[in-house]
Order: sequence, then C-alpha cells, then structure tokens
Amino acid sequence: IRISPPVVEFVDATINEVLTTNLSVQNVSKFSKRIRFHAPVTDKFKLHVSNPERPVAPGLEVQATVEYMNNMAEDARDRIILSVDEDIIEIPLYAYTPTPLLDLEGPVDFGMVVANSRVLNQEVALINHGSLAGEFKVVYSGSKPIVITPSSGKVNPKTIQLIKVELVTDNPGSIYYLKFKNMHHSVQLEGMQDTKLEIRATIVEQSLQLISHDKRSPLMCVSFGPAYYGTDRIEPAYLFNNGPEPVKWVSVLEEGADGEEAGTDLTKSTAAMLATSPMERIRGRAYDILTSLITVLPNQGTIGPYQKVPVNFRFSPRFNSSTVGWEATEKPPPRQDFALFMKFEMVGSNDSFLEEINNSGSPYWSNKKIEVAIRATAVPVLVNIHPSNTFDFGEIFCGDHTSALCTLTNESALLPLNIQCRKVAHFNVTPAQTKIPPGKTQDIILSFQPNQAGSFQPLQLLDVIGKVCISASENEGCDEVTRLRLTSFQTIPIQLVGTSVAIPKHKEPKVNPGITPLVTNETGQFIDVTFENINKVKGQLRTTIVNSANAKLHLHDGDKKKKALVAFPNDRAQSIRPSKRDDEYQTPFTRSKRHTYIDPDYAYTVEEEASRKQHRDKYTQFIREATDTRVRKEQTKAYKEINNPTDLALKPADGLKPPKLSPMEFDTPVQYQICPLKEKHRLLTTRQLANQERVTATRPVTEGLNAVPTTHVEKADCRRHLSPQDLHKVVIGPPTIDFGEVCLRSTNNKQLHIVNNLNHFIHVQVTIDCKELRQTSPLSQVIPAQSKAQFTLVFESNSQGKFQRSISYTVNSQHESHVLVLADVVPVALELSSEYLELSSEPGLPADAGYRAIVTLFNHRNYPAEFTWSPVLSDRGTAFSIRPATGTVEAFKDLKCEVVFHPSYFAPLEGEFHIQVHNGNSTSLKCLA
Repeated sequence: IRISPPVVEFVDATINEVLTTNLSVQNVSKFSKRIRFHAPVTDKFKLHVSNPERPVAPGLEVQATVEYMNNMAEDARDRIILSVDEDIIEIPLYAYTPTPLLDLEGPVDFGMVVANSRVLNQEVALINHGSLAGEFKVVYSGSKPIVITPSSGKVNPKTIQLIKVELVTDNPGSIYYLKFKNMHHSVQLEGMQDTKLEIRATIVEQSLQLISHDKRSPLMCVSFGPAYYGTDRIEPAYLFNNGPEPVKWVSVLEEGADGEEAGTDLTKSTAAMLATSPMERIRGRAYDILTSLITVLPNQGTIGPYQKVPVNFRFSPRFNSSTVGWEATEKPPPRQDFALFMKFEMVGSNDSFLEEINNSGSPYWSNKKIEVAIRATAVPVLVNIHPSNTFDFGEIFCGDHTSALCTLTNESALLPLNIQCRKVAHFNVTPAQTKIPPGKTQDIILSFQPNQAGSFQPLQLLDVIGKVCISASENEGCDEVTRLRLTSFQTIPIQLVGTSVAIPKHKEPKVNPGITPLVTNETGQFIDVTFENINKVKGQLRTTIVNSANAKLHLHDGDKKKKALVAFPNDRAQSIRPSKRDDEYQTPFTRSKRHTYIDPDYAYTVEEEASRKQHRDKYTQFIREATDTRVRKEQTKAYKEINNPTDLALKPADGLKPPKLSPMEFDTPVQYQICPLKEKHRLLTTRQLANQERVTATRPVTEGLNAVPTTHVEKADCRRHLSPQDLHKVVIGPPTIDFGEVCLRSTNNKQLHIVNNLNHFIHVQVTIDCKELRQTSPLSQVIPAQSKAQFTLVFESNSQGKFQRSISYTVNSQHESHVLVLADVVPVALELSSEYLELSSEPGLPADAGYRAIVTLFNHRNYPAEFTWSPVLSDRGTAFSIRPATGTVEAFKDLKCEVVFHPSYFAPLEGEFHIQVHNGNSTSLKCLA
C-alpha cells in the first residue's frame, strides 16, 4: 500500500482554529487488501472515514479526513492505526503552535589575514523560518577585538536578518569562538539550546626577512671585507615577504645610529685616532655621502605573498681628496673601517620621521622593518717601486737592446695586487701581467729597444686591475650596476728615459775611370763630390784628377772652398747647364767657378725670375688684403646684430644638429667606463628624511586647498605613479587615532596629518564608511610640494561601547592604505572627591551657622554633566543640606558643593545624599557630623 502523506502535520495551529487535511491509502499490490482505519486516542484529532466492508481491489484507494482543534496554545501529537489484512501500521499525527524558528548560518571564516590594525567585516544570515517574530541576543565575554552589529534584535517571520561581524587585526592569533543565544518571543521552546557561531581567523604578522644567498639562514650582517679604493664589492641576498599580502618596501640607511662607525681606522688606538682625526678631515674621506658608499639594488619594489626577490648590496669606496693643501704633499688615502646599519621598511601609514628617530625601539616600528648590519673596510693601493720611479737607459744605437731590473712591493697586508703593464713604443716589460700577494715583492724587467732615432721619455703605466661596476658607453646604460668586470681602477706611472742614435749610411760615388762612350756621356754615378772628400774616391779617378787635390800652383785667391763640388771633365756632355742653378762647381786644378750658362730658350734669366716673383707677390698681397677686409666687415656686422639689449630667450647652441657619423666610425670598438651611481639608485637615509620633514614642518599648515586638481600642473602631478620611495616620503599619520573616552552624543576632533616631502603635488582622498565620522570634512585635498596639511576627523556616536574602524585613504587615486580609529563611547559621569564626608564645627563661626564641609565633583569627560542631589530620608529625617542641589559641570572641569549640618536636639548625626547624573551614572555621599 501507499500512504499519502506518511506523516500528518498541522503547522501554525492557533487556539480554537479547526485545521483539516486529507489522508489517502492506495492498494498498489496485485491482490485485494482489507483496509480499515482506527481513530486517534485524544479528542484533539478527529478522523472522518468510511471503512470499506469488502477488500479493496488493486489500484483503488481509501480516502480519509483528519481534523485538528485545540483550545490551548500547546503542541500535540497522536497516531492513527491502519490495519491492512493482518498487518498493523501507525500514521503519526503532529500539531505545532505558531513559533519562531531561527536558523543561523555559519561559520564566519576570515581566512589568513595580516595583523595590520585593519577592520575586516563579514555578514552572516539569521533566517526566521517560523511564523512568529523571534528575538536574538549576542553573548560574548571574551577579550578579542570582535564587534557584532546588531547585538540584539527581532527577526520577523519568513525574513532574513544580516548580522555584521567585525574583526580588528591588531594582534597575531588563531581561531575565535562566539556563542549566539536565541531568545524567543513569549514561548520558551523545549529542548532548545544556545547556538554557537564559529568565527575563524588566523591573524599572522606581516614581516620582511633577509635570507642569505644560499637560502638557508637569515642574514643579520653583510660583511664585504676589505676593498681597494676605486673598486666595488657586491654581496647577494634575498628579501622574503613572510605574509599573505603583497607589500611595497623601501630600503633606508640609518645615519647616526648607535654603534655606527663611518671612516674610522679600527686598527689604531683611541689616542692615535683623536690625534689624527683633524688631519684626516683635511685630507679627505672615502665618500661624499654615505649613500654613494653603500647601496642596495634594487632599493625599492613590491613583493608578492610569500615571495622573495634578489637584492644586491654594493660597497663602492671612492677617495675624495680635499682641496686644502699642496698637491706635492698628498699621501695615499688612509684605511677606513665602516660599521653601518640599513633597514628594509614596509610602505604604509607612518608616524613622523623625527619620532621614528627618537622612538626607534618601539614595537610599532620593529614590526614594520628589518635591520641588517654592514661591515666593510676601504684600503689604499700601496706599491713601492725599487730602486726609483725613473729609469734612464742612456744613449744606444737603433736596433740595440738594454734592460733594467724593477722591484714592485705590495705593502698591503690584506689584499693581493693584480698589475697589468700597458704597451709603450720602443720599451718592453716582462712579465706584462703579474699578481703580487699581500706583503710580497715581484721583479719585472724593463727593456729599451729603439727602432728609430730620437730621444724618448714616455710614461710606463702599470694598471691595477680590480672588479668595478661598469657599463658600455654606447650599447648599454648604467642601470646594470650589479655587473662586475675586471678593469683598471688605478694607474702607477714609471718614467722611462732613453735616447736612440742613428747610424748614417753614405752611398759611395761610382766614377768612370776614363772617357766614356758617347752613348753614356756620363762621368759616373753619385759623383757630387766635394774637394775635402775627393781623396776617399781616389781609387776610381784618373791620376790627373787625383793629384788635383794637392796641386796648389794655379789656385785663384778666395777660391779655396772645400765645400765646393768638383767639376769633373765631361760631366756635362752635350749640355752646358748645371744640374742645379744654385750649386757651386769649381775646376779641379785652378778652383775657378765654372760658368753657368742659362739658355733663354729653356729657362728664365735672373731678371725674369725677379720680375715674375714681384708680379706674383703683388697679387698675393692684394688677395690677402681683400680677404682680411671682407672678414673684418662680416665680423663687425655680426657683432652689431647680437650686441644689443634685445633678449630673444635663446639658449646657446640650441637647435644645432649633431655631426653625422661616417660608415667607418660605426665599427669602433665598445669603450667601457666606470658606472657612477645614479641618483635613483641611492638609498634614502633617516637623517635626510628627518631634515626634509623638519624643513616642511616649519611652514604653516596649508588650509583651504583645492579638493580636486584644477591646473594643468596639478592634474599632471596627481596622475603620476609614485614609487615606494616617493610613498615613503609622504608622511600620513598617526597610524592609530585614539579618541579615548568620548561621551554619548558629543563631538571630538582629531587630526590626520599629511606631510608632502616630494617636489610635486599629490592628491589625498579619505574614504568614510561609518555614520560616527560622517561630519568629517573635507575628504579630499591637493597638497603642494614641500608642504603639510591635515584632515580633521569629527567623531560623534549615539551607541555606547567600543568603536573601532579602519579609515582608508588613497594617494593619487592609485596607492591605498589605512589608519585605525579607536574610541570608547561612554555615558557622562561625575566623580566625587570623597564618598565619605565628616563635618565638624569651624572656629569663628556662630552656632547657628552649623557644621560645613566641601565635596568636589570632577568631570573628566568631554561633555557637560548635569546633576541633581537628593537626600536619603530616614525615619528621623535629615539635618544635612547641600548646595548647589542641581547644576552642570563643564567638560574637564570641577565644581565644589557645600554640605551643611544643622544641629538640633533631635537631629540625626548621619546623613546620605544621592547624586544622579542626567543620562549618566549615580552615586552616594555619606555624611557624619
């Protein structure tokens, strides 16, 4: 059989209301069944049915009607007995009065969140499935920062009430539990127990961790060791974000920290350092500012949740000589030891940098940063050249060879010295490359082997090789500051002196011994021989010519020139012209000048040559004078054009086009240069940030600023994306604004300070999403460069209890952060100076003046408190009075009340007054006379 419905229920049954429902039993078997109903036991349920007398055929059913009525507001239950052949079946009957049925969803799971004082909220639904409105109340007696709104109320039938759960993520912790208690309207449900609302939240502390390069252990100290001036040292590490949220970070160098040593030789005693420190300050130091000496790359960025980024610490000692003193008295730079401290900070709302320096050990700052120590030593290159810095090789012939021994001593006790010798013409160095261990010596051989005549005084440069951060001047930029290359960072000069003497080679004359044939018509080759050298070729000359050098019988006076050339016979065959017109030839025996014939058909005469030269000089002089005149006029005209008071606001060389490179210049080799540290790679320092804020703080607070950018400059600046360093320079705080105890329906003001240390405008917007701070205005400001402003937060609440809310703000509509606002909303209250007052007579007063005493009412809160004194009367009445009986105590003020005892025969000596603060507390004052 099939029973429909199997259970009969009457829901929302009111008093004296008749409810009916149908009940059917169908025979679904293949055989006929005898079916019979039996009525319920109680009279609240009635069964109306006509039991069949014959068996019910297959597929047929029997209909019945169940009726319920009750004259009491209570639930009822019963049963109907159904007999099918020999089987007995019970059909349950239930009747429920109208009642609320509250169903609370849950749990509330915030997941893993960061302990950054942000207020998180989630909503949970409370559903009333019943037919009556149900009341609820939240009971929580724990100390966790949890706020439930609303904490109590009523849920209408068939509706949903959203309950907001707020959690302040201030302290790291685990899971919280909250009990939720159901309270029903007028009916206490039997067996109903309190419901527990489970709130899950894992609050973790967001922190930065510095891990060593091998990723095995935290890095607390970066030790560079010793490094030469001019070289660079790089130590790699990893910065790890130990938190579930991405963070922006920036690195800051601490200046003036405890334990800092900047440029001190720790190998010297204290007395020696005090004695030499003034001299060292005059000579110079290893850095211009600390940020050029120590840096970390990158120095800012963003890290994802539980991610790590590589960072590289760079130590770059450079010695800057002082301009005071003589160049001849300069000495090698001193050894300088450094012990510095650097911190990695998370970017967000922060206090003043001045307060950070004074309160560097506070827990707030320790949670937002990680500090690392840095140790390094800058040492000079100390090389001793023996026997001297100048080597004189003397005078040798071309092609000869001479050498000298030079000894190099590395006087540094910490680092080896790598030396590479440059190539110099006519000089050689062996070996050209060498490495000298600390405190050791190395012999090198300097050789002079000239290939041409002359005097040579070159400088032999010894390059000291070390690792330096460099970049290619053309193809690369200086952004790759973490790449180290071996290059020369210092040169040691050695003066070399040597002279090469050339060996002359004279070609011997070849003279024909007799009269040559007509076809040659020559005396010989290279026969330009003077009389003083004629004996050197006597073997090739005829006898008469040889003896002519000694024959002096026919010499003419004044013609005894030994430099004159010998006019050999037949040396001018078929011509009487000399080889050169100005050469002087003399005959062998008489030493007379040979006649030089000038053929006018082939050459100019002397007069003609002079005339031609005079004509040529005239035109040359004319052209030179015309050119000078033209140039002088152009210069005068240009000078008059530019030498006037009119200013065209043109820049010199503006608009000049750069020279074009030829194809031959494209293949020039890449030249590498030492990469200077750019300004964007420099670290921020605590002293720099504090000085910037100190300068900005001296200016008055900027008020009446624009709420939105208006000018083109403001719009361009307020659209700019700020780097973590820029955000760190914008001070917005304090991070926690605590109003303290605030009275109901009272207003209290606190300032949110903004200091813009940047060189451009910023746009700050504050978002208020709670009614307690709705009076805050303005909520948006454009803050100029190097100035400060403030937002006035106005708090007013009509609900008693603790208030906590995170207020979000954005900078340039891109970078969001928050501050935490706390308040304790309390009613007005007065405090008595004493709850027990003893009165005595005052000397000098008449008897009818009575006994007098003073009680003081203190109002320690921010709202005026109205009060009323009322005496507590006993059976004998009271003999005490107090004035003023009513009044008002202003905020943070006090008021004195006078109590007077009026003595009489039946007057009681004890009395009591009750003070009632309007909308506040009440207390009692006992008096004794």
